Amino acid sequence: MMTNAKVAPAMLDMSFEPEIEQAFQVDYYNRIRTTLRATFIILSGLSVVLALLALIFQGSFAYCLPAVANLLLVSLAYRREFEEDWQPLVVGLSLVALLVPVFALARGDNENPIPIIYVTAFSIILGLRIWRLQLPWMVLLAGGILVLGSLAELRQSHGSWGGVFAFAFPYAVAMLLPLLLTFKQERFDRSQFLSKYLLTEERDEERRKREQTEKMLQVLSQAIGSIVHDLGNPLTTVQTGAETLLQFSNDGEVERELVHEFAAMITDGAQMLNYLRLSLMEETCVLEGKPSPVEPRPASLREIIATSAHYQKPRFASGRQVSLPEDDLEVCVDRMKLVTVFMNLIGNALKYSDGEVRIVWHTGETQLQDAHFLVAVLDEGKAGRGISLAQAEQLFVPFGRLDEHMQVEGTGLGLLSVKKIAEAHSGEVYIEGYQDGTPPSAPFTTAQRTYPGVLTDAKLKAAQQFRTAFVIACPLTPQPDEPCQISEPKATSPTTPAHHLEPELVLPAPLPPPVSQDRPLHPAQSSSLE
Repeated sequence: MMTNAKVAPAMLDMSFEPEIEQAFQVDYYNRIRTTLRATFIILSGLSVVLALLALIFQGSFAYCLPAVANLLLVSLAYRREFEEDWQPLVVGLSLVALLVPVFALARGDNENPIPIIYVTAFSIILGLRIWRLQLPWMVLLAGGILVLGSLAELRQSHGSWGGVFAFAFPYAVAMLLPLLLTFKQERFDRSQFLSKYLLTEERDEERRKREQTEKMLQVLSQAIGSIVHDLGNPLTTVQTGAETLLQFSNDGEVERELVHEFAAMITDGAQMLNYLRLSLMEETCVLEGKPSPVEPRPASLREIIATSAHYQKPRFASGRQVSLPEDDLEVCVDRMKLVTVFMNLIGNALKYSDGEVRIVWHTGETQLQDAHFLVAVLDEGKAGRGISLAQAEQLFVPFGRLDEHMQVEGTGLGLLSVKKIAEAHSGEVYIEGYQDGTPPSAPFTTAQRTYPGVLTDAKLKAAQQFRTAFVIACPLTPQPDEPCQISEPKATSPTTPAHHLEPELVLPAPLPPPVSQDRPLHPAQSSSLE
């Protein structure tokens, strides 16, 4: 957009920035299009009459070329492509049309009045045409006429420069006034257009800001509804557990195991409220443009994923499954923030897709030979169609939501907070999918670095069913200034690779994971997460 500071220099240079110049040319042509077509029709009629007179009185076909050129302009004027190149076409065809009669005059009899009439008529025709041209093209056409006339006069006078001067000087003086008027008119046209353009841009900017504000208010309204909805389940859990314990305490003796069970229920609800609070704080940091600080500590990757899946239990629809391998991996991360990351990704997969949701992870090296771990959340898409490349480009931006998802609760900030947390761990989050959302099209990835493909991994059992993968890639080795120390990656057996999927655990309704790493597991949690 051109600012007011650039208006004055632009007017002095008789030019705009390329984008505005293009808009000006389109506007100018649209304003003169009707007049231009009418002028072409009149000029073509005059040139046809002149060609017939030359043919009748002189038996010469020399003046047929101008008639053909003008008729060609008439036909071109009604084509859409003419809008872009009409001025060079007018100048070129005009000079070609003038070339033949001028040199025919140079070869003719000076006392024959008919060629003089022809040249006078063509001068009128060219004069009418010049008035619609902009200054650069008018100068080019006038200069072309001057050159052609001078060459013709030089040929007629057999090399005498006196005749050339006698033609060129009056012609140049005569053209000064049209050129000056054209210059003033074009400056006025450009000034008027620029004022209108800037006013339109200002109004469009105000409209865009208003629409963006309305969209943000709508998103914030949906976000408040989503937060209230998410808070409802843990609050109900805490309240129900507390009221039940209170009732049991009033009844007298209470079984120890029953008290332990309801206490665990209350603790789980409180912990989920804590994660929701942290997630809301991360989204607030995103809105304020603040970084996301992390405190890496050794943690079990499987426990992080299981915790994240557990807290998405309210989203589990009938028949939905969230699967993850038994293999574990010790990583150096901020456990609580990574839980919010996978709560977000798993929740999105459950909300915006149908079928199974599968989580896989493995370790590897990038093209720079640095060790990393990948965690992918795979889904089957909606009705067998995943996220396309065009849709993927709309995500990971503030309030970035797909049109298909606008009716589903969400803030449009979750993925951006996921990105910030991944970057705080010196990693990245990216999407793998297919160009148009289905496997027949080519696969794509939005990763900035080179990682092993997830959807295209031959070792991934039944990978054909999945359409989209949201992948977190983080360094396996902590930074030198971080105190975190981790051991080598471990698996459930020496022969089981870290990314192997067997056996799988289905998590339709997992029990609460431990609140902290030093808290003992509930007896019901120690064996499995089923």
